[in-house]
Amino acid sequence: MSMTGPSPAGVYEYDWTIPMAMLRPHSNWKVRISDIRYPYPAVYDDSNNGFKLRGDFAWLNPVGNEIWAVGDPRTISWTTTGPINNVKLQYTRDNWGSVRNILTNADTNDTMANDGYYNWSVPDFITTDIRVTLKITDANDPTVYKLTPIISPNTGTLKIRGTRISG
Repeated sequence: MSMTGPSPAGVYEYDWTIPMAMLRPHSNWKVRISDIRYPYPAVYDDSNNGFKLRGDFAWLNPVGNEIWAVGDPRTISWTTTGPINNVKLQYTRDNWGSVRNILTNADTNDTMANDGYYNWSVPDFITTDIRVTLKITDANDPTVYKLTPIISPNTGTLKIRGTRISG
């Protein structure tokens, strides 16, 4: 941002499109404001604290209120902002009281390359009606994650239907 002439004291804002090259793991970015009329380091101010730039996810599928049957092959898909190379896919059936890894259907920390999709065969939960929430996480930064949308108790979660077979 460049201002010409004297500027009154005040609060100024600047919309900044962050270059993708800056979205790498780094937690000490700072911003410097300087007066270009004076040679460095005469008039400037740096942000007091460092900040972190991080990537993000957006779900493409599921997006909520779907019904997937046990055993059905389904594609889980998402978009990524920033350089997130590996992801962890998880699900819960009890609001994160217990967590299962989608890749192994176990409580492990298995990761995969971030290809933007994963073909999943819906596991048998041995129940007829259960709500499942999915989570995608940056394998290198657990603070970067996205849950499937939860809008209300009846929408926003993947609802899995199964059939009990007695014999």
